[in-house]
Amino acid sequence: MDIFFIGYDAIGDFISNNGMIRYLLKRYEKVLVVTDSLDSFLLSLFNDNKNVVPVNFHYYNSTIDSGRQVDVIDVRVHEKYQKSQNHNGNYFDKDNKIGNVLNQNANDNASHFYSNMGLPIEMRISEFYFKRDIEQEKILLDSLSLNTGFTSICDYYPCLINKDYINNTNIVNLHKISPRFTDIISIIENSNEVHLIENSISLFVYHLQSKGLMKKVNIKLHAYCRKESHRICNGPNCNNLYLNMLLSPKLENWDIIWS
Repeated sequence: MDIFFIGYDAIGDFISNNGMIRYLLKRYEKVLVVTDSLDSFLLSLFNDNKNVVPVNFHYYNSTIDSGRQVDVIDVRVHEKYQKSQNHNGNYFDKDNKIGNVLNQNANDNASHFYSNMGLPIEMRISEFYFKRDIEQEKILLDSLSLNTGFTSICDYYPCLINKDYINNTNIVNLHKISPRFTDIISIIENSNEVHLIENSISLFVYHLQSKGLMKKVNIKLHAYCRKESHRICNGPNCNNLYLNMLLSPKLENWDIIWS
């Protein structure tokens, strides 16, 4: 039997839920991930397994209305869909958990996806996997014609890194540098310095390094950069749910810059 996976349609959230989707692949024939716009990203994130299939909401609704037996898991933290009367199968959500692990201390945004489903919060790292495409990474790296001794950063207005922290004039900004998000790894590995902000790129690097899937190059994380009210961090005691995803646990090769 197949299962539909409904979450927030964002790159960072799919990275966070990579471990859960891979857990579901052990229980279901296919995981049909509902997305409006991230088909290509999902195909690259799960390039090793053809049983992760991006589908849109029209396909989801028509399948449910058809009466076909299929399970659904809705991992969203705040919203909740009502189960369709035509749905033939299990509907898992925060009120009907797929697992039985309770009373976990979820102190970051990603861990809430797992704790709400009754799954161990450690699963987001322990089950995470990504198969690198070294050839595509090299194509992107070579296309930039970089000289040795460059610095990789990722920022965008108004979330800007203070350039006084950067000891190099040869700077490569990773923000939207490639239509294939996952091809940036070799650029980072070949950098003299890496300066990141709290976003999907740093989240991807954090998972890769946690699982030994890329070199543990030193990362300088500029925690002060995000300006949105729900993501801003004014110091080590900010206890921000989004920044905490990169600190739970903190990797030894990551330096946090607070201001």
